[in-house]
Amino acid sequence: MRKERVIMLCLIFSVIMFSSLIYACDEDQLIMKLSNDTNAHGEIYDGVGGYLTEICYDVLFEDTYDELDPHSCIVIPDSNKVIGLSNDTNAHGEVPENTNYATPVCYGDLECENRTGACDEDQTCIVTLSSGTNAHLAACDSSGAYNTKICCISPSAGIAPGIPYWANIEGNFLTKAEVMPEVTTLVLSLIGVQLGEGANIEAKIYEYDWPFEDQPIKTLYGTSDVNGEVRINWTASKEDLDFARDGDGEFDNFYFIMYNGTDPVGTQSGDLNITEIDNCDWVTYCMHYSSQTSCSKNVCQVENISAELNNPSMTCGKEYNSEIECYEGYGCSCKWNGEECGPNYELEISDCAGDPPNKSIIGSCDYNEDSEDDCGDGSLTYSWEGDWAWDILNSVSGDPGDTNYIEDPIGSDDWHYDPLVRSAECVNGGSTVPCPARVQLPFFGFYNFVGSLILICLVYGLLIKREY
Repeated sequence: MRKERVIMLCLIFSVIMFSSLIYACDEDQLIMKLSNDTNAHGEIYDGVGGYLTEICYDVLFEDTYDELDPHSCIVIPDSNKVIGLSNDTNAHGEVPENTNYATPVCYGDLECENRTGACDEDQTCIVTLSSGTNAHLAACDSSGAYNTKICCISPSAGIAPGIPYWANIEGNFLTKAEVMPEVTTLVLSLIGVQLGEGANIEAKIYEYDWPFEDQPIKTLYGTSDVNGEVRINWTASKEDLDFARDGDGEFDNFYFIMYNGTDPVGTQSGDLNITEIDNCDWVTYCMHYSSQTSCSKNVCQVENISAELNNPSMTCGKEYNSEIECYEGYGCSCKWNGEECGPNYELEISDCAGDPPNKSIIGSCDYNEDSEDDCGDGSLTYSWEGDWAWDILNSVSGDPGDTNYIEDPIGSDDWHYDPLVRSAECVNGGSTVPCPARVQLPFFGFYNFVGSLILICLVYGLLIKREY
């Protein structure tokens, strides 16, 4: 019995010691902390709550983020906000698109969105939330993880010296891209090699052509910069993409190899999965964008027609309104809501008569659109929900005694500047619109032919067998 007690005490001591060896990442790799792995409150990376569940960049992305001051918030070219917190510590959270909370958690070059269910293949789950706002938090790998996930990409993760990689025009690492011929520019990139300045580089782009030998579909030329790094732009033409298609009209992944003379420079690049956007023929409204990237880039510039369709009483842009002797500005855009792309507009009032130059952002309207129509009759019937959000600075507590302010919600004693009550225009609705022209799928390609030939042979063989 004495021996068993000693063994039990050793086991308990070992568990306690092991539990104390919780991985602690360096502060510059720390995104945020949680009070537990589920049903938790959150705090910023240097919060004073002493939380032990750490969300670490280098663990999640298996790479180290080396840039200075990774916790600073940026908005251009893309926001690096991960979530919003209600306080520095002991805080509830909300998805990055919301602006109810004044404490943002930002990190490095992360580009985040909230998703219901699994993150996309090129995304990494950072943290999960019990709802869109006023939420408890949980770690992504917790058995109690919530269904609302904060999914992020880190464009710099995966870039390694000597290994060529695909990037967008901003220099962000890519594994997949939506490409519009003659418009979208991809960058063939290489860092960390001793080339010196001015080395002549030849880059050959291939598409996997199994079971046949891969043939180059494009050869590009460039030179190394003052740091010995190589970046060669490729704006794919329609001919480039058509040449790369397989017999079934589809692409396999693309890769490239760089040469200095006849000598390869670095290794073969990583793979890039390309989806062709055919000259905006398939994009008439924001809802037709299928990914967060295409939605935010909005190369087809359909934000105005989309927003004005849902709110016919407004016109995107800035116009003088004599009723209030001010300029009204509707800033329209396409916005990803976590699952779909929809129109959004932000309303501001500025340059009012008799006042010095000023600008007051009233609020914004997000449209969450939904449809089960398959465009079988050439038209698309859809509905939308209008979600109005007051600007975080447009709120006062208590009746200001000014008719330009309205109380919202009624009875809350929260008042907002809205002289023309434009917030009431952000409402639910529905409409029927023409379907976009779609890229036609090939009717009968190489693989269709092979499959049909095999089927004919099998049927013929069965008929012969029956005769004998």
